[in-house]
Amino acid sequence: QVGNGSMVGLNEPVMMSYDIVLGDQISEDQVTCVSWDFDLYDGVGGWSAAGCQLVRNASNPNRTTCQCNHLTNFAVLLAREGAVPPITAASEALRYISLIGSSLSMLALLATIIIILWIPSLRKRHHHQLLMGLSATLLVFLALLTVVLFDESIETASVTCKSLAIVLHYLLLCAFMWMSVDATFIYKQLIIVFNSESEKQQLFLHTAIFVVPLIIVGVSAAATKADAYGEDNLCWISGDAVFYAALVVPIILSVLYNFYVFIRVVYTIKRRGKRVATDSKDSGSTAKKNKLLLRTVVYLSVLMGLTWAFGFLVLADDNLAFQYIFTILNTMQGVGIFLHVIVDVAVRKRFAKLLGTKSSTVTSSSTFSRFVAAPWCSSEC
Repeated sequence: QVGNGSMVGLNEPVMMSYDIVLGDQISEDQVTCVSWDFDLYDGVGGWSAAGCQLVRNASNPNRTTCQCNHLTNFAVLLAREGAVPPITAASEALRYISLIGSSLSMLALLATIIIILWIPSLRKRHHHQLLMGLSATLLVFLALLTVVLFDESIETASVTCKSLAIVLHYLLLCAFMWMSVDATFIYKQLIIVFNSESEKQQLFLHTAIFVVPLIIVGVSAAATKADAYGEDNLCWISGDAVFYAALVVPIILSVLYNFYVFIRVVYTIKRRGKRVATDSKDSGSTAKKNKLLLRTVVYLSVLMGLTWAFGFLVLADDNLAFQYIFTILNTMQGVGIFLHVIVDVAVRKRFAKLLGTKSSTVTSSSTFSRFVAAPWCSSEC
């Protein structure tokens, strides 16, 4: 800083060289050119890579050269394996996108739970009972995640931090269990038309939702004595072995299963939808039918957690675009669940009655329209 101002946006970048030799011991991926940002962390300050970059193929191979477009204190950070990268403009943007998306999702999930509890016909439907369980799990998960991301008073490696990391791990696995059980229900309702789950089957599946994640997290925490949680400056899973074996693998299995159900359901909707439209003298255009089918595809993608597939793309290729897509889609999952619930005829009827408006338009949709809006919903739905 110069006087009361800052020297930023220089026409000619500032060049700095350091006695760090890049080679077999140190790779370019481990080197980050940074400067001290006095405004980070509410004025506390911190290292930031914004405005600085490593000069590759510099004339002197025995020195590391950085260039920055402003003046302040500069340094080169060398990352060990598993180290947390410095804060960049992109990471800050992702952080606040997460906050905004999570806040909207928490409000939507809370509204979803209230609506299902408010309308008796929804409370009796197994599909909506599963949605209420999923909503409650995601609501608690997002609330704790927001605390972890933005409460700087929580110390890394503390009991509180480790406990939060373990609970977040458990809740995320529970959420995927809810999605897979709901996918199973949708599959049985639509593909195995005459199948009906007994109370024992439902009890078994509902128990598995909580027990399976408990076993996975319990074994992980016990095997590592909780050392794989709450380290590396973040209250999350810090051990690679636990991260991949106890989180990534279960999520991959859940997403693959849900994707299989998704393909079967969409194919069945498309095939039966044509027959329903023909038999019922539906006068709707093909474009309208395709629009309704697309809406169902979007809803199913949200309900089955298929948007988490972008997380695997982030793991495979740390591309910034994938990070933005993954963050936006998954922090907004609660909004998608809410939209799925409020298009239900029972919900629209209740709100029409509450607002004193005619409900004739609510029930006037075509046969094909009703079929596509909730194709798996029978009297048991």
